[in-house]
Amino acid sequence: RFLVVLAALAGLVAATRADGLVVHRMVQYDVDGEALGSQRTGFRLDLHVGMHAEPQRRCAVLRLDKDGAAAMTALLAGASAQPGAVLAIIPRRPGPADIEAWQSLEAAAMRRAVPFPVYAALESPSTQHLLRELTALGAEGHGPATDVIDEIFSSRIVASVPSTDPITNTTIKTIQALLPGNGDPTTMPTLALVASYDTAGLFPDLAAGSHRASGAVVLLAVARLLGNLFGTPASRPKHNILFLFAGGGALRFEGTRAWIEHADKDLVKSIEVVLNLDGLDSTGPVYLHGAPDTAGDTAARLKAELQHTATKVGTVCNTPAAETSDGQASWGHEHLAIPGIWAATLSCDPTARPFSSTIAPPADDATAAVRRHVRLVAEAVARVVFNLSSTGWDDDVILPETPLDTAFVTEWLMSASTHGRPVQVPAPAVSSSCPTHSVSQFGDGVLGEVPGISLQNASLADPFLRAVHTVLHQLPFELQTRTTRIGLRATTFFGPTTAILTTERALGSFVEGIVFPAILLYLALLYYAVSTMSGAFGFEHLKRA
Repeated sequence: RFLVVLAALAGLVAATRADGLVVHRMVQYDVDGEALGSQRTGFRLDLHVGMHAEPQRRCAVLRLDKDGAAAMTALLAGASAQPGAVLAIIPRRPGPADIEAWQSLEAAAMRRAVPFPVYAALESPSTQHLLRELTALGAEGHGPATDVIDEIFSSRIVASVPSTDPITNTTIKTIQALLPGNGDPTTMPTLALVASYDTAGLFPDLAAGSHRASGAVVLLAVARLLGNLFGTPASRPKHNILFLFAGGGALRFEGTRAWIEHADKDLVKSIEVVLNLDGLDSTGPVYLHGAPDTAGDTAARLKAELQHTATKVGTVCNTPAAETSDGQASWGHEHLAIPGIWAATLSCDPTARPFSSTIAPPADDATAAVRRHVRLVAEAVARVVFNLSSTGWDDDVILPETPLDTAFVTEWLMSASTHGRPVQVPAPAVSSSCPTHSVSQFGDGVLGEVPGISLQNASLADPFLRAVHTVLHQLPFELQTRTTRIGLRATTFFGPTTAILTTERALGSFVEGIVFPAILLYLALLYYAVSTMSGAFGFEHLKRA
């Protein structure tokens, strides 16, 4: 009879196992030998909302709104009893208070070692269903009858993850687009515009903050504007303009360092000025970081044109004091500030921001800010390469009525804020049958498709870069893509970064702690009794026979 009950219980457990949910693991990395981030991976724990008795056996499920971020902060600080694991549900549309609380949590969590597994999933119908089930379980477990039911059956969460290994093949991907001047480009000076597109965050696969990508969106829109404006060789200046979309921005701008080391040496020698674009999605003032006063004529004119044009587009361009350096790059221009090249970063941030939040949708005024900064950069660059100030020309090159496609900018900002662009994960393999002309999920409906992109560009596995390539392919640029594998000098990341999470209606602690031992005891006594009775009734001769 007990065996029948046990089989029925096992059948019920198997029947209530939920389908797998893809979850993303909190970052684990070492910096100069110091272990940071989540230090544990797999788990098999009871599943409850919030914190309950025996927290080390429970998995806390927190929705990372303002209150959930506060609860998570308390867990990390040791102010609350630490659970066996945490599953964080990240809202799709967080409010300003949620974002502020989350960013504070993210900055603190990435600088400490966390002794329990932490996973996250974006809010979806699957996660909402899970939360509803768990909330119902918590509401039911108060009366005597339901207490017994919950003891017999409890929800259990399972994340099976192999041991972590260092990620050694970090891949940096860049796109270089050259708009050659009117004449022999090898004999002309070059003005370079650079932006990084990737991100880092508490959950690397979900790091999709639009703030970091806004510089790349400005760069792409400027390239699109100038590429159309100077579409024919006769309309171009005696100056090359280089557009560089660099990877590794979230890794102390390792992409720009790798590019300067591997780029064509003649091209590098021709560069007079580098302007890095970073975080340009705010309507406040802009800051020109790292702009030295001692520079050549082109640099002096660019600095003056940026300050002059800023007032015309309704903003102010400030030059802050240099920040204290820790020996590593804080801004994207620093690796490019080699002898003979003037380099600076244009940003809305008065100081460097090391992280790009996982949940950071564009602000309401982000599109207007990006359009303003597109006009600022395009106008200043055009005036410099045509040397208009020396001729007394003060009219606008980029006329106020020149259309700056609002839909284009909005679509790119939204895409950047909803698709992770992690840098520490190896690039996935791309099949030879990959539709290389597809823009993937970026800019769908705005960018369209461009046939004829060669198969070698299928190595651009990152959908952001593939979509960038699609836009630039329509313009009169000399395109070059580069994939570089680098070894990080002070930082080691660990993978895997994802897991399949399953939930099941499991046998509770009452069954595990009392019923199962009772069954085993009963079976042992039954065996003993049968053995004893067999001897007592003279069955031994039957066995021998």
